[in-house]
Amino acid sequence: MRTKRFLRVRPIEAAIPDREGERLAAVRAPRCRRGPWRARTLRAARLVALALVAVASAASAQPFDHLRSGFPLTGAHARLECESCHVQGRFEGTPHDCVACHGSNASRAITMKTAEHIPSTNACADCHDTRAWTPVRFDHATSTASCATCHDGQRAPGKPARHVPTSARCEDCHSTAAWSPAAFDHASVTGACATCHDGFQATGKTAHHPVTANTCEDCHTSAAWSPARFDHAGVTGACATCHDG
Repeated sequence: MRTKRFLRVRPIEAAIPDREGERLAAVRAPRCRRGPWRARTLRAARLVALALVAVASAASAQPFDHLRSGFPLTGAHARLECESCHVQGRFEGTPHDCVACHGSNASRAITMKTAEHIPSTNACADCHDTRAWTPVRFDHATSTASCATCHDGQRAPGKPARHVPTSARCEDCHSTAAWSPAAFDHASVTGACATCHDGFQATGKTAHHPVTANTCEDCHTSAAWSPARFDHAGVTGACATCHDG
């Protein structure tokens, strides 16, 4: 009995080399190998971007160094809101001089030069500083008004009630260094001698002065008490009142 042999036939697809598949596999293989490196690169790029954002955020959170603007914030200025000076958020053109904000026609500051302010050619910073308006430094040499403009007893010490009645100006007798000692010229006095020479404001009649109806100027001059002129006609007492040995 004959044994039948069967011929095993390879499929056409297997017999023909798959050139296209090999080409695609060759193209895809490098991409597969590049996959992990590309992922790592993307992760690194994201980390760098996040770091840059963090640095930028930290920089923006830092307070602005106002010294860089040429106008350091000191004293009361350091406690102000930015909008107090930078109106409507505008930074460019903000003035640096005091009078631009604290002047009588200024619109930025709350505190301004009052109508009762001392007439002066000084700049604000010559007398005031940024800590507070008072106390102040003041140089009378820059005042443009007379002494009495300020020394009226309200804004600054003025003439006391017992001041010598005179038509002289403050500066005729006093200096800016101090009230006393003072120069004095009797020629400007508008009252009688006894108005001041009453024993309180100025030297007056002593207890041993001759009893007389004369006025001071009848016998004395403004140069000195003695020597003095004397006219017995003005004596109101008896002779023995004075001539007592």
